[in-house]
Amino acid sequence: MNDNIVTAAIAYLAADDAAPQIRVFPPVSGKPVATPRNVYVDMAIEDARNWRSQPTLDGAGFEYHRHLSSCTDFYDDAQVSTIYYPVETRILHYGEDEEDTPRHTGHIYSLQYGAQHRWAYVSAMQPDEMLLLKCYDSSAAGRARFTPHTGFHNPACPPEFTARESIEARTLVIFHDNQE
Repeated sequence: MNDNIVTAAIAYLAADDAAPQIRVFPPVSGKPVATPRNVYVDMAIEDARNWRSQPTLDGAGFEYHRHLSSCTDFYDDAQVSTIYYPVETRILHYGEDEEDTPRHTGHIYSLQYGAQHRWAYVSAMQPDEMLLLKCYDSSAAGRARFTPHTGFHNPACPPEFTARESIEARTLVIFHDNQE
């Protein structure tokens, strides 16, 4: 057995005839979130920490780095909002009182199973490490364009293992054609 690879179930979008939709209703409606049907496929997942060279955003669609945050307690909402997220963002929600009115719409990139898919993870991540994922790149110039990501149950973890927690931040970067 290769210690750099684990096999685990990955959730894929089922091949249904209908266009997949995720519907999230206001909490006051009491309606559950409606999600498309998934199928689970056992896939080999390689530990990128053991790759010969560090993964890059353009090559693998992800990379990891060490970064020590000034935030010392990620369970303290005040620290997270004033230190980790220094720019406050005001979010307005619409449709809270209307059960069938969407608050917002958007797209989620989902996959159906493909034998060519290659999955990776970074083992033993520490609080001073961060993972960068490229979700989309409009350039088709021989680089990673889409990097789907998901969670999985690592069968190599001991039963007493505490699951990791993370904070996600999304950034949109726009380059003009002459700055690629």
